[in-house]
Amino acid sequence: MASSRLHLSTSLAFSDLTEELLDLGHEGWVRELEELRSENDYLKDEIEELRAEML
Repeated sequence: MASSRLHLSTSLAFSDLTEELLDLGHEGWVRELEELRSENDYLKDEIEELRAEML
């Protein structure tokens, strides 16, 4: 029973996410990709700083 509730909850969350992503359109996707790239660059810099501190 709990398994089916979890599956339903996961399915609904995925459905909401899918709908949200589809609603973004092309410009929204471009904006989302730019944000992810920026966040990725930030995290890379943070990792480099941590590595430098460890040496």
